[in-house]
Amino acid sequence: SNNAMKEIHDSYDLGYNRMLSSSDPMNQLSCLIDESEEPYPIECAAYERYPNLSELTASWKSKEWLDWPSELLFKPALQSLEMTFRLVSSILCDTRPYIDKEEWKRRLESLIGSQFELISMICEDDKDAPILQLSVSDGVLATKVTQEVWQRPGALPVVSRISEESLLPRLGTWKRAEHMVSRIWLGIECHMQRAPFTLGLGEPNLSGKPILEYDKICKPSHLYSFKQSSQFHNAEDHTLCIVHHIFEAWFFVANHY
Repeated sequence: SNNAMKEIHDSYDLGYNRMLSSSDPMNQLSCLIDESEEPYPIECAAYERYPNLSELTASWKSKEWLDWPSELLFKPALQSLEMTFRLVSSILCDTRPYIDKEEWKRRLESLIGSQFELISMICEDDKDAPILQLSVSDGVLATKVTQEVWQRPGALPVVSRISEESLLPRLGTWKRAEHMVSRIWLGIECHMQRAPFTLGLGEPNLSGKPILEYDKICKPSHLYSFKQSSQFHNAEDHTLCIVHHIFEAWFFVANHY
């Protein structure tokens, strides 16, 4: 939706007090591109090295499920979401006295909600996504992987699987993040109502829906293995690099939608 895309577009300037004025972010971006000078090849190469863009793009383009047409949309979308969780973690642990943590948290929570909105639109009619049926578990609770939600009288427990690699369930155990994460989980539950499955990031899954194979698609551990160039060591650069990751991921989705 336009509102969700605008939220993501605005978040490109997150924390730097620069908000773009256009009501249509894609038109605004087009104007900025038209007015700017053509960058030199060396500048393009330097930018691509900064957020490891070539490696990220290669991972987004790789096909692992030949019968799943939406794979090229889901991979960058879920990785953008995961990188936003990483940004939440970075901000919560940031010791710089001059940053406004409450404003960061407010904007990041809004950004996450906008991404849920877009992801739910992508997967609303998707019947080919790799999922785990709850019935497969036969009600068995595996340590650190699943949690029992409820049990109907005379029936096996309904079990909801939780991602082992995503940062969000871990953030939910932090005292400083528990209220924010609780709202994020409720956001997943609300936005995924019309989807045929849910994400499996710790949300209640009260409908007992199948669970998306989040770890296999998103590969959070592989995503977090990407390192910035060795010349960058400060917190400001680390934050900016993650923001570039998020922005580039959604540009990739938009170009392949």
